[in-house]
Amino acid sequence: MRTYIYKLYLLCLTLFLSVMSACDNKGDSGLSLQGDTFINKIVLDDQYEGVIDNVNASITVEVPYDYSIKSMTVSQLELSEGADATIKVGDKLNFSFPQSIRVTNGDAFFDYVINVKNHEAKILSLTLNNIYNGIIDEETATIKVYVPTNTNLSNIVVAYEVSTGTTVSIENNSVVDFSNNNVKITATYKTAVKEYTIQIEKTDVSVEPKAFVGIANTVSELNDETRAAAEWMLRNIPNSKYISLNEIKDGKVRLTDYKMIWCHWDWNGIGDWPSAAYDTKDKIREYWNAGGNIFASREAMRYVKTDMWGVSSMNAEPNNMWGGEYAETTLTEDLGFSIKTYEDQEIYNGITVNDNGGDKIIYLREIGCKTTGRALQWGVDWEPYFSMDGWKQKTGATPLASGIGSYDVNRVCIAQYGSEPNGTVITIGASGYEWKDANVDNAYFTNMEKLTMNIINYLCK
Repeated sequence: MRTYIYKLYLLCLTLFLSVMSACDNKGDSGLSLQGDTFINKIVLDDQYEGVIDNVNASITVEVPYDYSIKSMTVSQLELSEGADATIKVGDKLNFSFPQSIRVTNGDAFFDYVINVKNHEAKILSLTLNNIYNGIIDEETATIKVYVPTNTNLSNIVVAYEVSTGTTVSIENNSVVDFSNNNVKITATYKTAVKEYTIQIEKTDVSVEPKAFVGIANTVSELNDETRAAAEWMLRNIPNSKYISLNEIKDGKVRLTDYKMIWCHWDWNGIGDWPSAAYDTKDKIREYWNAGGNIFASREAMRYVKTDMWGVSSMNAEPNNMWGGEYAETTLTEDLGFSIKTYEDQEIYNGITVNDNGGDKIIYLREIGCKTTGRALQWGVDWEPYFSMDGWKQKTGATPLASGIGSYDVNRVCIAQYGSEPNGTVITIGASGYEWKDANVDNAYFTNMEKLTMNIINYLCK
């Protein structure tokens, strides 16, 4: 009896395993499965054969770089014996976006995605002397690289990364003479050929590695205010890069690779205490404790408090904050801040200073400009500080500028924190420090740029 039960068990197990092995990896509508469900060959427009990847259920078809893929004909389609597909020979399809095709055989089916790609030859990144990163503009096919003013241009090492299969006219990691500055470099992949011009610009802005830290995964996903600041930095500041808070949180970037980071966060962009900013507070604190330098402007300056980045000696945000809503107002007077008694600070070098009745004003936004009016400042004569000395003692900060509106010395809008072995932190909460449309009909935009460059240089020492 036991032998009979054991044989019956083996028979059932064998039948079960047979059925399971017949199930395809995409799905079935029952147990009556038949045959394979594969595409063995596909050809478009009589000449472009697809590369079939059954593991990833994908088909890739390459065509010349200038070939139109908006209406392509399926000229050949070979399937597993007995199989049928949702796309037929003779069908015309728009492959400017991926197309799906399902192959069925009995009750079994398998789904593929067809991608048609024009040949592409691209330089993805370029570095000179293993230090200076190029800024690639695909529209103009130019690569701008900032280098120190004393760089010898006759002996530059060029390194790059390219799109798959692409070859380049200059050998990777080779030495190139840039004495005449502009150097042509050609990328080639099959029918695609693209010539780039490498433009070197000497600058006194620090070439130390630096990063703009944003809440979104990419610059294009940032809101208008934050994106304007990030794009300006990437265009104008040598050796700068965009990194996201999620990359920091997930350990995909090392903050210690950067001499300084800039966090310019917007009220409407991140809301109040977003999770990504909170989740990265310990890593940014570790960066600062290890000597990393931070430029925190607009909403980011709220994170210097003790329970966040731990920069301030006191667990408190600026106690005089307003504005920042979506509605914009038109300025009826020039907007800036006072540097009276702080004129000798290095971050103000080369900036136009206006003498306003004995006060020393740096204007950032001109009358007639739009502004959200976001302001974050310290009322140092208010509780719990009661005086400038009380504020300094409780926060550990040094004032660098004061007075929004009435230019009151007791309203601190720019400050500095930190001492060795920690890094240095500079915060700006002046309402005029606003990047959206900052260069539109604004005679003071050069002050914005120079102030920001000076701060970045100062933090890169």
